[in-house]
Amino acid sequence: MWGSSFSLSVVDNFVFGEIVDNIIFAVTCGIIVFIVFCIILVNIFRMLNILKHKISRSNYRKHRTAIWSLLGQFATSAVCFIPPLLVVFVIIVGMDDAQLIVQLILVVSCLHSSLNGMVLVVTFPPYRKFVLSLLWRGK
Repeated sequence: MWGSSFSLSVVDNFVFGEIVDNIIFAVTCGIIVFIVFCIILVNIFRMLNILKHKISRSNYRKHRTAIWSLLGQFATSAVCFIPPLLVVFVIIVGMDDAQLIVQLILVVSCLHSSLNGMVLVVTFPPYRKFVLSLLWRGK
């Protein structure tokens, strides 16, 4: 039916220029978003520093703890969007044992929920206190 000229390894109509342009666009957008995030982060800490002199010490500590907790939870979001980027990289580069590597990347991606819960417990004192009380009560 296909004849002897059919081959899956040869693609004549494939244009690499579009893929390269899309990758450059995605990386540029990622860099811009990262820079905007850093600017916002610096502004948040600047506002927190201004608030330091206007609110009580305990409220300042609560605000600081909440900001660090949110930053930790935001950092775990990277577990959601970095693995797909790695999958694309593995596919484009054509590594040996790519299927195993992609499966391991997917396992890491599935850890987002558990990792986010652990970050919340570690960075938010009321949750940390509750979990530690459960652990000490069990002994």
